Amino acid sequence: MTTITTKTTDKVELKAVKHFEAMSEETQCFTANIYLNGKKVCFVKNEGHGGCNFYDYTFKDKKTGEWTRDRECEQSLDQWADSHHISYEMDGEICEVTGEYSSKLDWLIDDMLEKALELKDLKRWCRTKTVFQVEGQNDGSWTIIDAPYDQRMKDHLAVKYPTISRLANEEILKR
Repeated sequence: MTTITTKTTDKVELKAVKHFEAMSEETQCFTANIYLNGKKVCFVKNEGHGGCNFYDYTFKDKKTGEWTRDRECEQSLDQWADSHHISYEMDGEICEVTGEYSSKLDWLIDDMLEKALELKDLKRWCRTKTVFQVEGQNDGSWTIIDAPYDQRMKDHLAVKYPTISRLANEEILKR
């Protein structure tokens, strides 16, 4: 389990995410744009072979037409990443990500990517199925009933699964 806490109010988003499942080997193969407080700051990709993410901060200057690297955007994103405290459990020990051996930014972007991919799956499943978690079920694990979610199903779930902690169909509808 990974725990991420932050002291910043900056908002970072992944947009235009393209995931390539068939090319994902040791890491997720993907491309995306990173936005910081509503402004595109870079392009990120991972080729899926187990290496770190690649961040491209170069932009074409609208006035001159020259390609330039935006160091200010790079520093802003690095500061945002450094403001986070990231820890994970391995072999019963709590370990901290310090940036010494791996990039905090990679951890954060990978976490955002995993959440985006899970949301994509949930949206697809919820179109035709009932998707939920019961108390004690792992975060990334879902119970799926191959029947559409409606009032009749909601009544059935209340009786058969009284310990439902998350109902994806209702969460997706709220978005």
